[in-house]
Amino acid sequence: MFFETTDRSEASRLSAFIRNSGLDKELGENAPGFGGMFDNVGGRWTGDLHMMTFLAFYNLDEEAYWNERYAGIMEVRKETHAAVELGNMILEESVTDIALLVPEELFWFGKSVEQNFNESIWQEGFANLITVCASDWDAQKKYYRNEKSKLVINLSKMEISREKFNAVVLETVDFKAMKTKEEVAQMFARLFSAFYGLTTTVGNRLMARAILKAGFAPDLLDLSRLEDPATRLFRDNLYLLQPYVELGKGLLEGRLSDLQAKEAKEPGAIACEMERVTKLAKERCLETNIPNLQAESAVPLPIVPGSASRKPEPGTIGNGTALLVDVLKKIRQFAETEKRKIVPFIYLEGEKFYGLRDALIDSGVEWVMQGTGDQHISYQQVLAQPRRFLPFIISFIPEKPFPGYPAIGFAKGYLHRISSHMVRDFFAEASYQALTEKRASSGGKGVFLRLIDSTENISLLREMFK
Repeated sequence: MFFETTDRSEASRLSAFIRNSGLDKELGENAPGFGGMFDNVGGRWTGDLHMMTFLAFYNLDEEAYWNERYAGIMEVRKETHAAVELGNMILEESVTDIALLVPEELFWFGKSVEQNFNESIWQEGFANLITVCASDWDAQKKYYRNEKSKLVINLSKMEISREKFNAVVLETVDFKAMKTKEEVAQMFARLFSAFYGLTTTVGNRLMARAILKAGFAPDLLDLSRLEDPATRLFRDNLYLLQPYVELGKGLLEGRLSDLQAKEAKEPGAIACEMERVTKLAKERCLETNIPNLQAESAVPLPIVPGSASRKPEPGTIGNGTALLVDVLKKIRQFAETEKRKIVPFIYLEGEKFYGLRDALIDSGVEWVMQGTGDQHISYQQVLAQPRRFLPFIISFIPEKPFPGYPAIGFAKGYLHRISSHMVRDFFAEASYQALTEKRASSGGKGVFLRLIDSTENISLLREMFK
């Protein structure tokens, strides 16, 4: 077994469990290994780790896979790989948006590329990459047609006009033409080399740009001089780091720790808070820091000051579809005026989320993300470059949330008897805080909407974005 986390007990629950329980001594050479990480470096470049499982499960030729990967890696290092040329072109042509067009079978591979690229490339001069299924191209192509700064990387068999689109083909993937799983493994080896090579090319050049812009020479860097201004610039722009990894988690921890302290003094405080949140969802309450955005009865929505334990009093948009549509119209007008990309972050799970996401994509929404507590995964570019985006955070709350349970084992104390649905909603609220209050000086703007998890509201949201 292999844990991709730091082997420091004070920083990792997995490490604490293995080391403090004595399990490492009991298991001896069979004890789990740890992939040493510094400041969460490189925790997402995991394609080959996943392929190890695939190769082992199907008893495939791991050496053949590695030889294909190694050949691609060496081409990238020698700067002869097509991905290097593509990465250079992205920067030299000031590409701001990339559609990764994939066949249906490659959708989740595409999402892994999307995450890795967007989590790495967030510096000044970045591009936002979105995975688009070939079946969704008709709904999405309007964003890329006749736009020189927007690139289409085509992995599908679909023909894309080079006259109308800035399009390139890295490799045409046709699963039906592959007769063996060995061919599938070789294909993934080539694609991992290509997209990791693309990301490192763009990342290295953006770091060099930042250092040059400040008047330093990248080739003269001495990284052993930690306090040197050039070294600090290198670290500030290092694409392997995750600078916002604990931001939302810290806000959540503060909120729940305050709630636990209140519960100790006033038993029932946790239940009251869950009731309050559910009531806000029933009233379809909206919070935003967009100036002059108004909802029902022209009630102005507040700009709430930053506080990890605040209790916002948002405006309500009531029960009418027309009001929801009107609010979205105003949000879109604001985004268009400020040249921001609207990004719905939806805190909903399973098939409900997938169905809603697919419906919104079909309606022409450019980028739809599933809400998560890990801001570095979903929100990295939005946090780093807030003026380019307008996050629309939507938290779905069941009318009858799960009960809370005692915090035992790995669970942290502030989660004691907290409903998992409350945790999810508080993560949504913490994300809103992180993207607005905590990034206000950099232009962070956003919207936070609570809704009851019901067929009616999911359908209402679909209508809202049509």
